[in-house]
Amino acid sequence: FLYRRAVILGVDPGEFNMPPLSSLLKRYDNDHHLDLMQVWCGFGQFEKLDTLSNLILDDHKVEIDFHEFPELIKTEEGRNKILTYCSHDVELTHQLYNRIKGILI
Repeated sequence: FLYRRAVILGVDPGEFNMPPLSSLLKRYDNDHHLDLMQVWCGFGQFEKLDTLSNLILDDHKVEIDFHEFPELIKTEEGRNKILTYCSHDVELTHQLYNRIKGILI
């Protein structure tokens, strides 16, 4: 709880002599692979990227209606909308990683 709260508030737990959470949970080693959702929620639970990005970054995912997806791929404008959606997801994930790095991992 304290580590999650630190991420939300933008506080470095190291200032309070709290080690990175990963050092306390070596069983869940992230040396070769990192799943931000597992780091944040724990194994078997999940949280939407939009929820985390809104809470931590005050940013939202690009809205896209997946019922329109078959039609979107048929046009250049639609493919650009999908590209924007995917690119923004990557940007949000990278920003979340940078915010969580050193606190939870």
